[in-house]
Amino acid sequence: MRYSHMICVADESKAVAGTQSTANRSPVPDWKGTVMTRQPNDAVKTLDRGLQVLELVADHPSGLTMAEVADHLALHRTIVHRLLRTLAAHRLVASDPNKRYQLAPGVIRLAEAVNQDLRSVALPYLEELADTLRATANISVPEGNEVVVLATVEPRRADVHVAYRAGQSHPLSLGSAGLAILMARAPQPGERRLVTEARDIGYVVTHEEVIPGTWGVSAPLTARGGRIEASVGASLFRDNAIEWAGEQVRRTAQIIATGLH
Repeated sequence: MRYSHMICVADESKAVAGTQSTANRSPVPDWKGTVMTRQPNDAVKTLDRGLQVLELVADHPSGLTMAEVADHLALHRTIVHRLLRTLAAHRLVASDPNKRYQLAPGVIRLAEAVNQDLRSVALPYLEELADTLRATANISVPEGNEVVVLATVEPRRADVHVAYRAGQSHPLSLGSAGLAILMARAPQPGERRLVTEARDIGYVVTHEEVIPGTWGVSAPLTARGGRIEASVGASLFRDNAIEWAGEQVRRTAQIIATGLH
C-alpha cells in the first residue's frame, strides 16, 4: 500500500540441525574413502550460506535463478541447489514458472511474529510520545527498498495532527522514517548527506519529503543483535522545537529497544 494521509483537526537442513552429540552424527566419507565425522562448524557454515541465499533473494524482488544466486555468492551450483531446495521445503522461497526464486509466504509468517512482538512492546511508549509532542507518532520497518508503517498513535490532545494508517509505505530513501533506518546501517558510497550527518545527533529531520506541510523526525531502533530493524518517529507541523522533539524520539526508540532484549 502506497503512502496516503490526511490532516485531522481536534537436505542441507540436516546439516543445519547438526547439534547432536558426536555419537549421533552421520559419518561422511572423505575423498580417500575413509570415514570422518561431520564437524559442528559445517552446520554453522551451511546455516550462514542459507541465510546469505535468503538475504540475496530478498534483495531481488523480481527473483533470481539458481545460477544467478550461485554467481552472486561465488558458490558451486550443487550447493546452491541444495540450499534453495531446503529453503523451499520450509516455504521461505519459491520458484516461478521461469525457475526464478523469490521469497515465499513462510517469510511473511516469521516477519509477522517479530513485528507483532515489536508492536506490542512499542505501543505504550508511542502513546506517551504522541501526547508529549502533541503529534502523531509511528514505528516503521523496512521491507526491501520500502519502509512500511507498522503502527501509529495519534495524540489525545492536539489542535491539529496527521492521520495515517499502519501498512502505508514509501521509498526507504525518502522521509525521516526510512532515513533513520539507513543511518543505523553501515555507511554506503553515495548515501544522502542527511543520513551521514544524522549519525552524529542520533535522529533524522526531514521537511515535506513524504507529507506536505510537515516535518518528520525519526530515530533508528535496533534490537536483538540487529535482527530487529525499525525506526520511531513523529510528524510535526512546526519546527520551533525540532531538537527537543528529536531527543524525545531518540529516547523513545532506546526505551523500546531495551524492552525487546
